[in-house]
Amino acid sequence: MKHFPSRLTPLVAALAGAVTLLAACGGGGGKDQPAPGPTTTVSGVAATGLAIAAATVTLVDASGTTVDPAAVTTGADGSFSIDASGLVAPFSLRVVFTQDGVQRTLYSVLPTATAGAANTANITPLTDAVAVLVAPGGNPAALTDPAALSSALSGANANAFTNAVASLVAVLNSDPVIAAALAAAAGSGTAYNPVTTPFTANGGGVDAVLDQITVTTNPSDAPAGTVTIQNNAQAATGGGVAPAATLTPATTPATAPTLPPTAADLPTAAELDAVAARWTACYALPAAQRVTATDAHGTPTALAAACEADVSDYKAGGYTWMESQGASLRNAGLDGAKFQRPTIMLVVPAANFVDPKEIKNPYCNTAQCVVVDMRGTLPAAGNQPLRRTLLLAKVNGAWKSVGNQRPYDYDVTARLQRYVNRNAAPANPASYAARSRYEAVLRLQLDPSGPGMNGVRAARVSGPGLPAAGVVLSRSARCTSDRMVIVSKAGDTYVVDGGVNQPRYWTNNASMDFKVGGALIDGSDIDALWPSGSVDFADQQDGDGVVPYGVYKWEFFFFGSATPDQPDRIGYQRLIVSDTDFNPYVDKAANWWPTLAPANVAAYLSPGGSGAGALTDLSLSWTVPALLGRVDGAYLFGQNNALVDGTSYNKRTLLSAQIAKPGDTAASVTGGQTPWVSGTSTSTYTAGIVAAQNPRCGEADRSLVPLAGVAGDYRELGLTTTLGNGLRLVSIDYWQP
Repeated sequence: MKHFPSRLTPLVAALAGAVTLLAACGGGGGKDQPAPGPTTTVSGVAATGLAIAAATVTLVDASGTTVDPAAVTTGADGSFSIDASGLVAPFSLRVVFTQDGVQRTLYSVLPTATAGAANTANITPLTDAVAVLVAPGGNPAALTDPAALSSALSGANANAFTNAVASLVAVLNSDPVIAAALAAAAGSGTAYNPVTTPFTANGGGVDAVLDQITVTTNPSDAPAGTVTIQNNAQAATGGGVAPAATLTPATTPATAPTLPPTAADLPTAAELDAVAARWTACYALPAAQRVTATDAHGTPTALAAACEADVSDYKAGGYTWMESQGASLRNAGLDGAKFQRPTIMLVVPAANFVDPKEIKNPYCNTAQCVVVDMRGTLPAAGNQPLRRTLLLAKVNGAWKSVGNQRPYDYDVTARLQRYVNRNAAPANPASYAARSRYEAVLRLQLDPSGPGMNGVRAARVSGPGLPAAGVVLSRSARCTSDRMVIVSKAGDTYVVDGGVNQPRYWTNNASMDFKVGGALIDGSDIDALWPSGSVDFADQQDGDGVVPYGVYKWEFFFFGSATPDQPDRIGYQRLIVSDTDFNPYVDKAANWWPTLAPANVAAYLSPGGSGAGALTDLSLSWTVPALLGRVDGAYLFGQNNALVDGTSYNKRTLLSAQIAKPGDTAASVTGGQTPWVSGTSTSTYTAGIVAAQNPRCGEADRSLVPLAGVAGDYRELGLTTTLGNGLRLVSIDYWQP
């Protein structure tokens, strides 16, 4: 606690001034009062690339006997100014703000200040990095203690700030484009300093650099005080992007690592602003005006001019602009959404594919494209965050959203799934399936009922984290029209049937998740339980092979091909995930996983529960940790077995609860289930294969299958959230015998 205030409060100061004035007017012959000295101020800009507006900034000085000034609020441009008269440097500053629905804090330190003058101290991810490099134990929050603050920047640590700044700037200056921007900001004859160099959050100069880089402090599994810097505007290689530059308190300018160079011909801040403005103009219209006509199924057939696609041949996963964006455009809950300038996530060099089998993006095959992250807010929902990932290409001199241009709906995504078993007495409690656990997975999504898929019988996927020979997907005889499923991790698209090696057409499997790593929630060893022999599990459970922006090869095999052992088409895609470290979400689980209402678990995940029967309605609620921010999706899935003419068949159904607006902690659906139907019915080529038919998929009853508690039953309640780094967290509570 601090005592003996060195400055008067505004009210006391006003009263003291009044007393002085009265004394002077009284003619009592008293001495003249000295004029007040000049004010010492600490001013700067708080920004992450975009200005941090309406946020709280506090300043702490190095003396335990002074009263620190009251917190101030940043302006719309991120600017702030604090009266620091009478305080003792060094100073520690922090800004507290909300980004993507999650509260964040950035720090800054100012080692010296000139009394009676204006001093600059910005607060950005770069100043936060400096604070981490000088803070005890790499914890910048510790610098809010005067003694720790003073110790961190004096005595044996007198050069800590200078070294941290010089090392950080050396990394940034290793890229000529960034170096030029920083030099221009500093001015002739002055070295750039992230703390003390003035700047404006206007999309240029230093602000553009903040947009271009990702600064990570104290990453998981790194020593305390570690900082990494990623240049997002580098030209990606075939395997992803270069590793981030790493700094520690021991790093010096001479030992500072270098950044990969910035690519040429990137969108300017003004061009990126124009992309956001187009989206904002569309959602400024109410939903009824965004979609001007629909067909009998409610699918949009005409849009307002402000909502039309950027290019007439837009395609994403085989779907047109109206097909892929129709649900969002019709959603009245998104009325008034406002989008901010996108930031570049990844620069994709021209692919230059020439093989006739290779799928080519007409915009990105001979020219560079960029993947951008566009954030927005929804004022009607308390400014809850929105995000869109766009692929931009330069079309007729302007940057446009062109879609991935894939002919099929295929994708690799990274997920961490947390399973909690709600059966208190499983039949085999020691089995892997009965244990509450985490699974790091690569979801290999290929929709057999999607565009152009009638003639595709199998696909082989290879890339980081997958077996070298490739994982093979085929059609399933279960009720799974939304997926082709994993049938081999040895690259084999053939199967021996009746002693004959022939192309694989169908399977009874159901999973499209290839498990690359895992951990048991109770902390015990998972290695002995890991089902390495299963086709959808890696041979070793470590997950280390998955890399940010890794490239995956898709090989498609057609029915009736003259060369069935050779792929007929080949596609490539990148994993749009900037961080593939799964450990933080396991090590600090309480920060990341939502919790279902106990009443939901009791009702839907117990054979005796009130919701254990066949369902068409669903109502869920949950709580969300502050760091997670929100839940994006909620569902209830069920599967059971039944005999038909003496043969056991699976039936699978799904209820997807609708979250009315971002940030809600409850969702429901009434009669709105989305039943999965037989995958064989999605292709005329498999309609005649008797063994592939599942008569239960054609049953008139489309309700969620009941949970009777017998062999073959399974249910799960899932809550899903996509993080800012692209990783998807799925919290699953389940019941099985």
